[in-house]
Amino acid sequence: PHHNELLFQELKNNYSILDSALTELIKFIDAGNTQAAYELQVQKSQVDFEKAYNLVIEDMNTFNQQVINHSQHSYNLAIWASVGVLVILLLVVIGAWSGIRFTLISPLNKIAASIRHISSGDLAQNIDVHGTNEMGQLAASLRSMQERLGQTVNEIRTRADVILTGA
Repeated sequence: PHHNELLFQELKNNYSILDSALTELIKFIDAGNTQAAYELQVQKSQVDFEKAYNLVIEDMNTFNQQVINHSQHSYNLAIWASVGVLVILLLVVIGAWSGIRFTLISPLNKIAASIRHISSGDLAQNIDVHGTNEMGQLAASLRSMQERLGQTVNEIRTRADVILTGA
């Protein structure tokens, strides 16, 4: 049997003894037999019951403290697990942001800067974006457009020079 069960059984036994002693005491007092009531020693039964009761209370308090400690430990583990999950989630978000920035935002900013140079007439600016993803394909198309524009401008200059020199 479990320790608590033994203590509860001892408490029950002491209660039964105390109850029997008190019942006999009442019978002796009702019968007017004070000598027998005095010799019955109900006090010893009461002291034994109180000791058993205090042991049960102490055992229950010990058990409750163990449960509290276990619960606190479980709570602390849950907090640390939550913090761990949050840290991992934060690292995943930072990794995803870095990946997006590296594969999309940075190349897109470089392409936008190249478009600004082309629109201002600077066709010699190098478009420094490479790759096989959509950004790399966009940069390749922009380089092709830049080369064709450069060729077209050169042809126009050559023809203009011919017209100017022939006139």
